[in-house]
Order: sequence, then C-alpha cells, then structure tokens
Amino acid sequence: NPLNLYGNGKQVRDVLHIDDLMNAFDLAFTNIKKTKGKAYTIGGGFRSAISILEFFEILENISGKKIIYKIKPWRLADQKVYISDISSAKRDFGWIPQITPEEGIKTMYEWILQNKHLISKSGVFKNLKTKI
Repeated sequence: NPLNLYGNGKQVRDVLHIDDLMNAFDLAFTNIKKTKGKAYTIGGGFRSAISILEFFEILENISGKKIIYKIKPWRLADQKVYISDISSAKRDFGWIPQITPEEGIKTMYEWILQNKHLISKSGVFKNLKTKI
C-alpha cells in the first residue's frame, strides 16, 4: 500500500540517533557543575536536518526498494520546518551529534530486519498489509 505524504515532502526535521542522545546525557552528567538546573534542547541540529523526500531517498538506497506514496493535502497544523537549536549543549558540555542521518537510518533498518519476530510479536503493525 502506498504511504500518505501530506504536503510536498519538503517538510524538514532533524533526526537524532539514540547513541548520540545517550552521549549527550553522559556529557551533561559529567559536566554536572555547569549543567545542573538547566534545560537543554537535544536534537540533530542543522547537520542532521532532512526532508521527508530525502528520508525516502536514503531508505530506498539502503533497502533497494522504491517507496510508493500518494500526495495528500497539507494538514493545517503541520510544521514545515523543525530544527533543534543545540548550541547551548555544545557550549556548556561540548556535545554535538556524531551519527549522520544516513548512518542512523541504516542502523535502524538493519535492526528492524534482524528483529522482525519482535516487531511481529508486539502487534505494532498488526494492521499492516505489507510485510516488513
């Protein structure tokens, strides 16, 4: 079944690999004298910002499969661009993401392939007509 793509596919989000998030936690803790009592925005930042269409292209390159989608009208509340400002984390404890979107998406794709049984058992995709 084709995916529904709302808008033009150029909506941008920054993506963040879990290993980078855990590294941010570790560095914030290591620098607790500087970070205590402060809030930080942790995300992929500008270097890890990709559009939905770019995500599809990366996934197609990794999987070797074409992603089929239908263009649907914009949804009123959709945010066209979101990129985290991670400058305070960089300034206060030297953190910036190290894993590229391509690397992170590849890791996620490979994990899903290796753990289909867990995903199937969870029932998350019980209504999915296409097998993963």
